Amino acid sequence: MLEESQEDLPQTKLILCEPFILNTGAPAEQWEEWEAKITYYQSVVKQLAEEFNAVFVPLQEAFDIATRRADAAYWLWDGVHPTAAGHDLIAREWLKVVEKSGLLSN
Repeated sequence: MLEESQEDLPQTKLILCEPFILNTGAPAEQWEEWEAKITYYQSVVKQLAEEFNAVFVPLQEAFDIATRRADAAYWLWDGVHPTAAGHDLIAREWLKVVEKSGLLSN
């Protein structure tokens, strides 16, 4: 899909968001396995962002920091899917990174 987008729409700017997870819900039951998978997925997405000259939006650290303010389930109700607060966190991080990239001013 990334290759096709670049070939068919060369002026299109790509933004890739880092996968994220928190230690609550189903992931908490097999945390080490879930954490290993998501760490691998995170590295793949970061590599793809570099390969396709895309803006990369890191999210895991933002969620990790957020758990210092409120329980993990407040942000990701099942450890994977965001709550309203989690969506707000994603939106704020996305805007911060994309604005800093200069993409919105082009």
